[in-house]
Formats: sequence, C-alpha cells, structure tokens
Amino acid sequence: MSMLTQDELQILKADLCSRLPYGGITIKLGDYDYIVHGYNPKDSQPVKIHFYKNNDPELVYDLEIGVKYYRPYLRPLSSMTDEEKGEFRHMGGIIGYDPVNDIYAISAFSPEAYDWLNKEGFDYRDMIKNNLAIEKKS
Repeated sequence: MSMLTQDELQILKADLCSRLPYGGITIKLGDYDYIVHGYNPKDSQPVKIHFYKNNDPELVYDLEIGVKYYRPYLRPLSSMTDEEKGEFRHMGGIIGYDPVNDIYAISAFSPEAYDWLNKEGFDYRDMIKNNLAIEKKS
C-alpha cells in the first residue's frame, strides 16, 4: 500500500468521522474486512479502533493502528438509484451527471443532505478514484 500524503490522510480521517454516527463502517485492513464502531483520529498518531472481525460480535478487538491503513467500502455516486436520488433531493441535495467527462457532481443545500450521503455510504469525495476507499459492490 502506498504512503498517503498529509492531504489524503486528512480526507480519509474526515470521511470516516462523518460516517461513524450512522453505524459501523466496513473497512478493508490487510486481507480482512472489519466493522469499525469508533476511533480517535488525533493528528497522525496511531488510532485506537474498536471493531468486530468478520462482523462477529463475539470477536471484538481493540487495536492501535494508523488510519492510513484503512480503506472504507463506499458506493460510487453512479450507483444511486432513482428512488435514492429522490430521497437526496428531498433532503436538499442535487445530483448531476456530465456524460462528456463521465463525472457526477452534487450540491447539498442542507446538512441533512450530507448526513444522508454519509449514512447511505456514498463516495462524494472521489475517494474510490483516489485509492482512499474500495468500491462497495451490490
């Protein structure tokens, strides 16, 4: 795994923190998937995480490991269904697509719209494209 720049590390920390209130975040760590339920992202120091290995509540671990090794599973904006687009609009968000450049753009006019994107696990920071997240398959 390549070393992250300080900017990439800050993006990863901010994204993970914004998603924790909506339940565990599935991450890739080495060869295993874990559900993270909390951590303390102080500066660039190792982060203490509390997680369930393979989603088994009996296998609970607390480890100190640098957040730079995390890769959350996120959904690309392109996977948003028409029903979800309606929910996002209802929350105060707008999503657009540029077919010439094959990119999606969003605007959120309320905090609830960003909260909804976080809760549903959408990648609105291009983390998948930048190798900071793994695309969640349906």
